[in-house]
Amino acid sequence: MDQALMENYCSVVKDTDIVYFLGDHVMGNRMEGLAKIKSLPGTKIAIRGNHDYDHSIHPQKVRDKWIPIYRDTFDIVIDSWSIIQTWHDRVIKMCHFPTTFQFDGDKKYSAYRPDIDDCDWLLCGHVHNAWKVQPENKTVNVGVDVHNYRPVSQEELLELMRQYE
Repeated sequence: MDQALMENYCSVVKDTDIVYFLGDHVMGNRMEGLAKIKSLPGTKIAIRGNHDYDHSIHPQKVRDKWIPIYRDTFDIVIDSWSIIQTWHDRVIKMCHFPTTFQFDGDKKYSAYRPDIDDCDWLLCGHVHNAWKVQPENKTVNVGVDVHNYRPVSQEELLELMRQYE
């Protein structure tokens, strides 16, 4: 699976592209997975997810070990839980977590849920293949699970948003 993900990534991302990783960057062997991410093209920007060992959900001792490794893997690691950008007159917030709970176990992450009053659309990860778009919450899941196991371009996301506006 790793090889297929890397091939799919390389088929759409060039060295000059900027790619936002919205959390849960690797599963399984973290050192191996992060080394693979580091080798991929593009400027890689990370927003932490609950499975990333540099996230504050984890004990400080664990974070102290992993923070430098994540900083070495990604070109930029965002220190806040979300970032906001403007894309073609739309205010876009990016966060690992969506605004709504998916599973009972998700309630422990309520402190990390983004407020969407300050944006037009939220891009998130975390939910894997539970859904692709929640139009009522103006939220798009950018996880590879629902996008043919490849990154999604800004143009594709804007087109998806237009379908629900």
